[in-house]
Amino acid sequence: MKRFTTILALLALLLTAFPERACAQQYERSVPDAELNIGYGIFTVGDIAITFGTILATGFSLGHYNLKNMYWTGALSLEGYFKTADWLYIGAIASYERIGGDVYNKTGTVTNENGEKESQYEFKGKQHYDMAMPMLSVKPFWFNHKKVSMYSKIAGGAFCLFSNSPGSESSSSSPEFTWAAQITPVGVEFGSTWRGYVELGIGMQGILNFGLCRRF
Repeated sequence: MKRFTTILALLALLLTAFPERACAQQYERSVPDAELNIGYGIFTVGDIAITFGTILATGFSLGHYNLKNMYWTGALSLEGYFKTADWLYIGAIASYERIGGDVYNKTGTVTNENGEKESQYEFKGKQHYDMAMPMLSVKPFWFNHKKVSMYSKIAGGAFCLFSNSPGSESSSSSPEFTWAAQITPVGVEFGSTWRGYVELGIGMQGILNFGLCRRF
């Protein structure tokens, strides 16, 4: 009992001896009024869906349809947030991504000098998919230091797909609309007024999303 009383007395002495330090830690937090982010995401749902769809189309057509020289721009995003509580920010996201390639149709086979058969393809045009994703977003911070912050993010909105059809009478198809979402369990910001950030999640902004943040 005497030892326990001695330990309590020492703890009380430490707390009263360093009040300034305890108060200083209180002001290590950073709670801005607003944020503006510019980001870039890779491995988005659009990437996965269109790539998988292209593979299926090639397979079901027995190779008569072939999309070559594919490219992915990744998701470019602009985000704005306003503080609603010291730990909670609400805002909006505008994202854009483009996927494309060269469409070839199989026209037949020929036999080369070695007696081997080779497929012949005709170039039909450029195929592209333009995706616009406006979303509303909620961003709760669960650690908000003046130099490093950690947070989660949930966003939802519309997915607008614009595509063309090479070789058809109409060069562009009607836009398609569906739901869009991004779920980010973990995000990290680092810096002061200007910050870099990295996010891990899944959705229209990708599995990996990173960029630059400006706090106001």
